[in-house]
Amino acid sequence: MEAYLSGDGARAVLVLLLAIGQALMAYWPELRKWPETIPTRSAKLRNPLVPIDWAFAIWGPIFAGIAAFAVWQVLPANLDDPLAGRIGGLAIAVFAGNILWEAWVPRRGLDWVSVAIIWTELALLLAVWMIIAGSDQQGWRFWLISAPFQLFAGWVSAAVFVNTASTLQRSGIVIGQTLSAAMLLLAAALGATVAVLTGGWLYAAALAWALFGIVIANTARENHRPVAMLAGVLAAAVLAAPALA
Repeated sequence: MEAYLSGDGARAVLVLLLAIGQALMAYWPELRKWPETIPTRSAKLRNPLVPIDWAFAIWGPIFAGIAAFAVWQVLPANLDDPLAGRIGGLAIAVFAGNILWEAWVPRRGLDWVSVAIIWTELALLLAVWMIIAGSDQQGWRFWLISAPFQLFAGWVSAAVFVNTASTLQRSGIVIGQTLSAAMLLLAAALGATVAVLTGGWLYAAALAWALFGIVIANTARENHRPVAMLAGVLAAAVLAAPALA
C-alpha cells in the first residue's frame, strides 16, 4: 500500500478512477433517466456530419481498451513505468475532460462550451498519442497502451467537427452540403496529417469508421449523396495515410 502513497501511485489510482468514471458517465443520464441524454441532444441537431447511430458503438472498444490500460498501469510492478509516467497527467486531463463533456451535453446541450471542451480534449489526446508514437511499443504493450489511445484520438478527431457542426446549427447556421464538405475536408486533413506523422493505423481506422458512418447516414438516413461520396473517398484516403509515414 505504501507504493500508492507516492506521486506515481496517486497518479495511477486517479487514472484508473477517471477511466472508469468516463465509461460510467457516458451511460449515467440514461440509467438515471435524465430528461435529456447525449443521443437525444444529438438527434435534435442532426445534420449531414452526424454519423449513423450504430457507428457510436466504437465507444465500447474505446472504453474497454482504456480500462485495460488503466488497470495495467495501476499494478504495483508498473507504477514506475516511464511511458505511463509521461502520459499519466495528460490521461487524467483527457478522462476528466470527457467526463465533463458527458455531463455537460445532457444538461446544457451541444453549445459552444461543449465545443471548447471537446477541442481541448482532442488537443490533449493528440499530445498523448504523439508521446506514445515516439516510443517503441511492440507486442502486448501496443495493445495495452498504443491501441486504446489511437482509437480514442481517431474517433474524437471526427467528433470535434460533428460537435462544431451541431453547435453551428443550434446557432442558426444551416449545415448544408457545401459547409458539410468543407468540414469533412478539414477532418480528413487533420486525420491524414496525424496518421502520416505517427503511422497510427488504428487512429486512421477510427477516423475512417466515423467517415464511413457519415456515408451510411447520408444514404440510408438522409439523401445527401455528394456528402456521402466525399466522405467515402476521404475515408479511403485516411486509411491509406499511415503507409506514407
